[in-house]
Amino acid sequence: MQLWVPLGLLLVMWLGCGQPSPDRLYRAARKAQMEGRLDKAERRYRKLLERYPQDELADDALLGIASLAKVRGDTAGVFRAADELCRRYPNSPRRGEAWLLKAEIVGPEIREVVLDTVYRLAVRMGASQGSLEVAGELLRALVERFPEGALADDALFMLGQIAQNRGRHEEAIARYQDLLEKYPDSEHNYKAQFMIGFIYSENLHDYSMARKAFKKLLEEYPDCDLALSARWMLENMGKPLESLDIFKKEVQGD
Repeated sequence: MQLWVPLGLLLVMWLGCGQPSPDRLYRAARKAQMEGRLDKAERRYRKLLERYPQDELADDALLGIASLAKVRGDTAGVFRAADELCRRYPNSPRRGEAWLLKAEIVGPEIREVVLDTVYRLAVRMGASQGSLEVAGELLRALVERFPEGALADDALFMLGQIAQNRGRHEEAIARYQDLLEKYPDSEHNYKAQFMIGFIYSENLHDYSMARKAFKKLLEEYPDCDLALSARWMLENMGKPLESLDIFKKEVQGD
């Protein structure tokens, strides 16, 4: 039996076999990079960019090129690739990582300016529910790679806020405690201490731990602007809402 295949179908099949997919090119580039074959990795990244400039992996390819330049010690190459990523893909979630690569190769006097850009980008991402995960990853990278940076404590506090907003209460407490332990002079510490007590009280209903947290706040930050709120929590947490004076006044007013 003889099979006839239309010429057009043969052409499509032939072209398809000759054009590796973006995912295949990216995986090949990553594999070569992990194996230390930097030139081959860069060729794969650039081929992906050339053939699929609008693919969702195109910005990852540019980030890969920037990371290769960093390994080679090519400062100008890092900046070229990172700047191209931000210019061509202004909404890319990889922009922050590109800026972090810049921060790793510049001098200390410029580094804080670069890290400020990273932090502000994370703050903007954190304002959108759909970008919280990416914002968290960026902030964690900032803290882990630049723990001595001027914004590391700000990043840790925001990580606590993100976890709290997502209902990850134990994780939020852990981030706030990290802040208190690693950055004892941070301006955010009294707020972190209050939020630890608040989460224990209102989310986990562990009133014993909540009392410890609020008492610690009053001992260490007696004049802070949350001291009055901490005292109120100590007096009223765990009580039925209808038994509170403020609730009774509202009912009487109605």
